[in-house]
Amino acid sequence: MRRLGPWVIEKDLVAPPGRVVLVSTAALVLAFLSAGLVFWAYGVSPWEAYRTIFVETLLSPSGFAEGVRRAIPLLLAGVGLVLAFRAQFWNIGAEGQLLLGAVAAAGVALFVPLPDALKLPAMFLAGFVAGGLWAAVPALLKLRLGVNDVLTTLMLNYVAVYLVEWLIHGPWRGRTAFGFAYTDRFPDAAMLPLVPGTYVHWPTLLIALLAAVAAAFVLNRTRWGFPVRVVGDNAEAARYARMPIFWVVFAVALVSGGLAGLAG
Repeated sequence: MRRLGPWVIEKDLVAPPGRVVLVSTAALVLAFLSAGLVFWAYGVSPWEAYRTIFVETLLSPSGFAEGVRRAIPLLLAGVGLVLAFRAQFWNIGAEGQLLLGAVAAAGVALFVPLPDALKLPAMFLAGFVAGGLWAAVPALLKLRLGVNDVLTTLMLNYVAVYLVEWLIHGPWRGRTAFGFAYTDRFPDAAMLPLVPGTYVHWPTLLIALLAAVAAAFVLNRTRWGFPVRVVGDNAEAARYARMPIFWVVFAVALVSGGLAGLAG
């Protein structure tokens, strides 16, 4: 509870569904109005700008497909961040975890001799493990040493960026790169299958949608999600109830980083 002049501000522990919808709708409307003011300040009609945006994406087959393609990694990483934030592990390092997942998957594609049928599953597994381990570092620093997780996850992004740059400029630079920063082409077995006529890679789209549904179900409908909610709402109460706070936060960090690694 907080007093602000003649008003008292108190947190509503159980928000009615109608209020949640109202607040979310109001936030979207304010966001569109704010962006419209920016368009107007640059001499562009907000109505024309929004019409172009929506017509060229939602109402255009190619534009819609491209939007879906770009949304897939955001959805995967976002699901992991929701889980992390719910347990008050402030993972600001999804970008770095995504890059480590990409590095691990590329390493499997380029250098690990596997049967064609196992190439993509191994790449997915490698990406998940690499992203999870990258997130485990700040999780351990927070849980064991009390180091601020916002800072460690954020700063590890830069380490990941420089690691990728070192690899593609150095030991992993392709034989046909001719001085440019990219690797050799992946073998065909390491290419993601696409929806015909688009660049939408349907396996990762399916994984992202299933991950979102599974995360919501586990978090709200299972005994595994209950400790996550309790730790996020009140860590002291969780400690008093003898919940394994260390393992709850550590597991959430692994899954959060792993999903970002899958996005990579």
